[in-house]
Amino acid sequence: MAPVSAAVPTPRIRLARAALDAALGVPGVTRAVAGAGHVTWDGQVTLDGVLVVAAGPDVYDVSLRLATAPLPLHPIAQGVRVAVERAAARIDARPGRIDVTFADLDAPGEVGA
Repeated sequence: MAPVSAAVPTPRIRLARAALDAALGVPGVTRAVAGAGHVTWDGQVTLDGVLVVAAGPDVYDVSLRLATAPLPLHPIAQGVRVAVERAAARIDARPGRIDVTFADLDAPGEVGA
């Protein structure tokens, strides 16, 4: 088996990148939070706050661990799921389950460290 190359990312890595970028663009999401297994190595850098695992042939479950501003969490989580589904469609990926965990809270207008 050939080694994984960052120059030619696997479908899992492409989805991890797309999901993380999409989640970080949702209003109310302030940053991704590493920990609890939510770190993906893409061959060059670590993608903190995202875990993507095979769920079946060409289907991947996505789990995101995020920080948010002090806002209602259910609408933010739903926005993250919709954003991830759209991002996946743009790269012809098939996400299965999309889990969103809020692991930290940042002050209004502030992004945590």
